[in-house]
Amino acid sequence: MGVLVLSLTAEQAIVYKGIKKAKDICNEIKLRFEGAVKDRKIDLMLELTSLKKSHSESIDEYLTRAQGLCRQMNELGKTITERELVRYIIEGLPDTFESIVLPLSTNRAIPLVDLRQTLLNFEKRNAERRDEFKAYKTGDRHKAKSYYVCNKPGHLQKDC
Repeated sequence: MGVLVLSLTAEQAIVYKGIKKAKDICNEIKLRFEGAVKDRKIDLMLELTSLKKSHSESIDEYLTRAQGLCRQMNELGKTITERELVRYIIEGLPDTFESIVLPLSTNRAIPLVDLRQTLLNFEKRNAERRDEFKAYKTGDRHKAKSYYVCNKPGHLQKDC
């Protein structure tokens, strides 16, 4: 009982001052904080089920956030299986991942490690395509045009 009392803050010790048995103090503490734990479980579950990847977030950041929510749920006693986590992750992917979501959704038992690698590869390919498109697009914009008689770039008829 002495260890239990010493581990309480001064405010908590005042609340449990009249209780003589350590078991009774433990039961009171459980009753007091059980509601907060249940509320936190509900909040985490809601956050996990409504998980969405933002456009500014990388796949690695998104997966880390999802795994963090899962870990917090497990710490509170609500077990989230790897299979459930994979479902939540796939459902939260934006439309830019549409071409890969259907094949991933049909594979019910894809391990999280494989999902991570697949999504990272897809993100990398998309980034490379965007860079190629930007390079192509900006390359045309700065290309000098040839005009009229002399065919020199940037010359107008009056300059020839």
